[in-house]
Amino acid sequence: MFDKRIQDIHIKKNREHEAGVTSLHSNKSREHVIVSGSYDEYIRLWDIRNLKRSVSSVKMPGTLWRLKWDPFIQKYLLAACMYGGVHIVSAANDNIQIVKSYYEHKNISYGADWCTLQNDDVDKFNFDGNVIIGTCSFYEKLLCVSKAYCDFSV
Repeated sequence: MFDKRIQDIHIKKNREHEAGVTSLHSNKSREHVIVSGSYDEYIRLWDIRNLKRSVSSVKMPGTLWRLKWDPFIQKYLLAACMYGGVHIVSAANDNIQIVKSYYEHKNISYGADWCTLQNDDVDKFNFDGNVIIGTCSFYEKLLCVSKAYCDFSV
């Protein structure tokens, strides 16, 4: 953590991850919450007011490459886990757990993102689910578009 009033000097640091951190994403609905992913295969949820230890963590089935909060209520994360697939992860009540997994890519899953279409527009597509996600792989040069169900009630 850096204080912009103090040049080039960190004021706090944490080495809870056991390997390089590859993804960091803030939560726009909860101003003190960030999530990190690492080569150590862990997603960690943090409260930036106390960086001594993470609030919660979950071991994923592969190295984390991309994390992205859902654009609706910021309760779910999409996690691209390189050789471990793509997962929808619930972070409700600071308890992180995998709720849905996708293994469409035979190779490295590098990217994942949410579609911001609302329910009426999503319903026009003939598959089960209330949200559209996109995932991509590196060597296959493949983009997959899928529907999934997420409970977006608050």
